[in-house]
Amino acid sequence: MLEVSTLNLKNFQLHLFDQIYLQSDLVEKFAKDRDQVSSDEAFMVCSVDNVIHRFNLWMKLLPSVQPFFAIKCHPDPVVIRTLAALGCGFDCASKTEIDVILDLGIEPEKIIYANPSKPRSYIKYSKEKDVKLMTFDSLEELQKIHQIFPEASIVLRILVQDPTASTVFGRKFGADPETIAPKLLEEAKKLSMNVHGISFHVGVGCKDASVYGKAIQYARDLFRFGSEIGHSMWLLDIGGGYPGREIDNNRFFKIANIINEALDNHFSDLSSVKIISEPGQFFCEGSFSLCANIINAIEVPADRITKKEEDANKRGIMYFLNDGIYGSFMLAATEKIYVEGLALRPRKDAEKLTSIVWGPTCASVDVVEEAIEKERMNEGDWVLYPDMGAYANGLATTFNGFHRPKIIHAISKDNW
Repeated sequence: MLEVSTLNLKNFQLHLFDQIYLQSDLVEKFAKDRDQVSSDEAFMVCSVDNVIHRFNLWMKLLPSVQPFFAIKCHPDPVVIRTLAALGCGFDCASKTEIDVILDLGIEPEKIIYANPSKPRSYIKYSKEKDVKLMTFDSLEELQKIHQIFPEASIVLRILVQDPTASTVFGRKFGADPETIAPKLLEEAKKLSMNVHGISFHVGVGCKDASVYGKAIQYARDLFRFGSEIGHSMWLLDIGGGYPGREIDNNRFFKIANIINEALDNHFSDLSSVKIISEPGQFFCEGSFSLCANIINAIEVPADRITKKEEDANKRGIMYFLNDGIYGSFMLAATEKIYVEGLALRPRKDAEKLTSIVWGPTCASVDVVEEAIEKERMNEGDWVLYPDMGAYANGLATTFNGFHRPKIIHAISKDNW
């Protein structure tokens, strides 16, 4: 793997390589660069090639579904520009996110404002910027949009979820498809507002893929009812939450098969319907790797880590990283997602000790990994965390004055 050149583009650098690479090799290369200048700052590596690979995988498995990238997952300008060039639209949830897309020169028609409860000022701003496509799930929101932006192309979000998903949204978002949604379609008609489609989100980390079939069937019933009472129904939005790691591909294959079958069963007669989705982590999770540095390694009795008296005579070790739950690991902490760091340069026959991995802040809850067996590492060693692209940057804070890791973007010349 040879770096051909570094391209200095507007607001970012792009490292161009002569061939496709492993992300671990990229991380090692950039860690060496830091070692040479005595820098211990944590950093992220973005494989633009993997973003392209994930887009191609999506289009292979769900060719009738146009992805609208959920930029909240990782509002990275390189990822956004790449996906825009490939034909993606964009799911935005705020004025700021809309600005991110428009400031990159992307057309407002490529945006769905997919937040069912919006500030009045944001609806007004959407009107000014000609961002017409937006969701609602209540009479109150419908009336608000009617007052401010009656020409909007509105999409009704319904409540269909997998209760076993790792993150569910049904308590906060969505109209019941059987009892509330038909009434909202009728109310919209009374206001002379045209509902153009139906959207849903079954949750992140869906374990019961059959819920997609159920949701699409509900959407078809509402398309039928909406059309009967005079709405021009042309958009189906099947939401986000799709798995983003290569190790989870089989789960995505199953989801894609169920979606395709349901679309064939319920929408094959409606060739004019545009079908979109809102994937975020699907493109980003596996495209970013985090490399953090051990800023201290303190040997302690293992019972200090495990809180078990029987471990008092065993050795343990506390590692302190220069990134933590107030930084790149915020999602892991709030959603109880297991992460495991790997020694970037593992030592042969290194002993394993009961370990805890702390973040750098003064907060006692800043724990990245707790009471696990890890190989012995030292201060100054680099620790690799793969699959860190989902929400790591967007949720990161600067608590205690610690900054977000710099992102290094890489692409092979074949994809440039």
